[in-house]
Amino acid sequence: MKILIYAADQAGYSIDSPFEIVGHEVDIAGFNSFKQFQDYDGVFTFPGVWANDHAKLSTKIKEWNLLNKKGGFICVLVDTILGDSVDLATKLLKEYEIDFYGVNDGHDLRSSYKELDAYLGIYGVAKYSFEGETLEKVNFLPLISDDQRTCVGFCLNSKIFFLPVHPKGKDLIQARVLFESIIPAVSSLYSNFNENVPGWVNEFTFENEKNLLGRRKDLEKDLGDIRENLKPFMEYKKLLTLSGEPLRKVVAFVLERGFGYIIDETDNYREDLKILEKPKSDSATEETKTLALVEVKGVGSNVSRSAINQLDDHKEDNGLDSSFPGILIINTFIKKSSLEDKDVAVDAQQIAHASKHNVIILRTLDLLRALEIIARDSNKKKEFTNYLLKENGWLEVKNKFILHKE
Repeated sequence: MKILIYAADQAGYSIDSPFEIVGHEVDIAGFNSFKQFQDYDGVFTFPGVWANDHAKLSTKIKEWNLLNKKGGFICVLVDTILGDSVDLATKLLKEYEIDFYGVNDGHDLRSSYKELDAYLGIYGVAKYSFEGETLEKVNFLPLISDDQRTCVGFCLNSKIFFLPVHPKGKDLIQARVLFESIIPAVSSLYSNFNENVPGWVNEFTFENEKNLLGRRKDLEKDLGDIRENLKPFMEYKKLLTLSGEPLRKVVAFVLERGFGYIIDETDNYREDLKILEKPKSDSATEETKTLALVEVKGVGSNVSRSAINQLDDHKEDNGLDSSFPGILIINTFIKKSSLEDKDVAVDAQQIAHASKHNVIILRTLDLLRALEIIARDSNKKKEFTNYLLKENGWLEVKNKFILHKE
């Protein structure tokens, strides 16, 4: 079996010479190599190696499609951060509607496939969990789970593998040992999964088979509807992980979709967002009143005076005095990896400073909790809105609204 390891150089592995494993000829291709996927039986690669190179990605997607068409496989070794940048790994996940979530380095990994036992014993540390469904044209097969029975490695359509890896090192010797472990395991799984019954046998169909296929189609539709309904919740929870422009967009989505506010997302460097008054008519000439300015921040620490001051500056830039409602929505302690670690009270001095400048502080965690309170009792929206537009200080949210003032 001919195997290609692609872009190991970009992933930091010091391996650049071909080698052999029993039953396998292993070739190495750097990121800028002209070697093509479709000339091999299988390809191993990594996420995060593309550096937003759209042209290179487009070429490799075409090569993967050709390899896929001829029956080959691809294996993505997940040892780094998955994200929304240009990347073959995230492209495949999105194409097949596979959701992924960060986990805190799951160590106790297991698989029902003995081929992976030796590999997991050495390299089995997971950074991500995955959720997918077996649909009409997508066969999602979990391969590896953690101690919470969460899927951390899987196979799609018997040809696309995503496996966790935690290399002991990336020097030549350690890289060789890693690939000598994983390549035979994956190629064995691939061979076993693709011992298919020829398609022509489906010309014969059992009556019960027809009934089951019909039921499966109905269930797939229900699962698709559930999946669509779940998507907003995962979008909401991005409030706890993002910063910068991605956080600004998610905050706008949450305020508009989750709370039902009218939001102006125009960023003219005077504020991040505006909450607008609901129009009294459909007239295009009716002037829309701004109810509050919103500043959005993602920081690695707690709320700072400078974040409050920046919102006050935006009031001045808009010709408004300091008494105009200002809302600071801030994702604090962005590098923390648990709700308990992120749930740190705002410093009393910053609360007093916010009160002085008529700014109401909401951590993104508070915003999420407020959304849950209103989902349970829609009458609470009026109370929440009053806090945003008429109060200042810090609005902490637990199972109720708690206003902290100077």
